[in-house]
Amino acid sequence: MSKRTSWQSMLSRPVAGQHIVQVYRHDDQLTETVSHFIAEGLRNREAVGVVATAQQWALLVGRLVMHKGFDLVDMVMRGQLRIVDADLMLSTLMDNGVPQWHRFHDKCSDFLRHSNRQHASVRIYAGMSDMLWQERQEDAVGCMGDYWNELAKEHRFSLLRAYKVDGVDTHLYYRALASARKACTHLLPRHDGRPHPLTVPPGMLGGADSRSAIA
Repeated sequence: MSKRTSWQSMLSRPVAGQHIVQVYRHDDQLTETVSHFIAEGLRNREAVGVVATAQQWALLVGRLVMHKGFDLVDMVMRGQLRIVDADLMLSTLMDNGVPQWHRFHDKCSDFLRHSNRQHASVRIYAGMSDMLWQERQEDAVGCMGDYWNELAKEHRFSLLRAYKVDGVDTHLYYRALASARKACTHLLPRHDGRPHPLTVPPGMLGGADSRSAIA
């Protein structure tokens, strides 16, 4: 398997219970990853849920329609594809900077119950964690990861989330890896095919955990 396609293969046929995370630097990397994840789900006749900002969805539509030839309107009408505005979703879930479990559970369970009845497989891209991460709401991001894992105990679905980091703040990069690995089952490699480091250099996380390996 080439370095170029290893991450694509991981996203092609995820199984229920897989919680996949991408740590990325450039928006075009995320667009490529998410559009591939969505396209493979639609091609496999799975139900696909997309929680994205309006700006991000516009970029995804360009990839899915122009380059992959999907009739997204038809798929929405048939119930195979559901698009949710991430800004609106977050505004309904948050209370004093903390996502509320009962609101999250109610919002997501309706879609999952219906989709599991109608389709053999369900996959979800959830952009809310990435939005919170970019606002440095790291505790809220941790809650989101835990909530998705709790939901996976009740419903069958695979999940893709993401964390954006820049190329300058190394501390932020290692904190993103630590946060991702606490919740995910699979961490996507970098776009060049190299894996992310398994250990944290001294001082990168701060405090007593700065020298420990990230499991």
